[in-house]
Amino acid sequence: MNKMWKIRKNKEAVSPVIATILMVAITVVLAAVLYVMVMGFGTTNGSTPTATMTYAKASGSGNNDNYTFVVAGVTRNDVKWTDISAVVVISGGDTAPAYGVTMPNTGFVGAGDVVTITGLDATKSTSFTLKYTPTGGAVYQLTWTPS
Repeated sequence: MNKMWKIRKNKEAVSPVIATILMVAITVVLAAVLYVMVMGFGTTNGSTPTATMTYAKASGSGNNDNYTFVVAGVTRNDVKWTDISAVVVISGGDTAPAYGVTMPNTGFVGAGDVVTITGLDATKSTSFTLKYTPTGGAVYQLTWTPS
């Protein structure tokens, strides 16, 4: 029994080379996990979707114009209308909600959905932007002069 104990005393548990390889591997794995957490991989809301829309002048009275914007297509099918905000900026600094913007308030953004802007001044340049709230990016943007 004494002889066996002496043999075990002279043996190391793991060689220095194997220990170094294990430490490097653990460091690489931890760095990869941290990178994935910081970059937000695995979430669907990480990027701003884009939409194509058509617009047309609707009825209006006096110098006020109403416009309807119809979604023609969107790059993602998981975007909720509750995550979309509308911004209307009129040359001279006027902004919505002084102008009426009506959007769907439930469901997902999809082809055929309608956004309506009412009360635009037909003589001033107008900028209309739909923003994706989780990222703050523009889903759709148009600048034009209603006429």
